[in-house]
Amino acid sequence: MTIQEVKKEYKGEYDGVEVYRSTDGTNRFQKSCLEAVRDYSGEETLASNWSFTILTEKEYTKSMLAGTKTRAEFEFWYGDKDASVLCIIIK
Repeated sequence: MTIQEVKKEYKGEYDGVEVYRSTDGTNRFQKSCLEAVRDYSGEETLASNWSFTILTEKEYTKSMLAGTKTRAEFEFWYGDKDASVLCIIIK
């Protein structure tokens, strides 16, 4: 499956997409374990060691921003407090 296929399959269920690489091999949805992938086409085939999730603002704060003093601000980031984001971690 490709990133593009995941995006298409879940279209309408998310307002933004974030793609990361694991920095510690655990594939945890926590920023301290990830680095953002800035230049991806979406056509890359996802390796066997990958995962994705769709997060609400509250879930994003508790997982992706865990261990930081930062809180998710979906109203500012996506224009909707009730937005959700598709987070993909690739090997």
